Amino acid sequence: MLYQSVKRLVEYKDINSIIILLDDKFNRYPFHLSILKKTLNGAIKRDYKKADLISNVEPRKSSGENCESMIQIVDILIGAIGFVRNGYYSEQSASSEKKELVSHIENLANTKLIYDTGMNSPFSIWTFDVEKSMIAKEKRRKK
Repeated sequence: MLYQSVKRLVEYKDINSIIILLDDKFNRYPFHLSILKKTLNGAIKRDYKKADLISNVEPRKSSGENCESMIQIVDILIGAIGFVRNGYYSEQSASSEKKELVSHIENLANTKLIYDTGMNSPFSIWTFDVEKSMIAKEKRRKK
């Protein structure tokens, strides 16, 4: 998923460097940011012939003291988009508070969360087509 986001930046924006800020979560799967950086840079170099586009991958605290508030905002936006796109918004039992939050976000963003947005909009929502991606990957592998 992260690579798909970076890929869209490479395809649609003229950029020379990307810094990725991730929620600093501890879980049972060890996560090495340097390996992620190396892997993303390798994939970008392979697919787009751009070397070392990812300049850094950094952990950020999303809660507690000295937290990065933008990570919390992203979590709320992703939750609202998932609530709509997974069909929960239209269920009769849907939380009125969540529905109100979705409506508020849609008004602020000037778009419905059910739809993908254009590349030039200030608020980008897009659908990752897994089947299409797998077909493209298979075609690249055959070359």
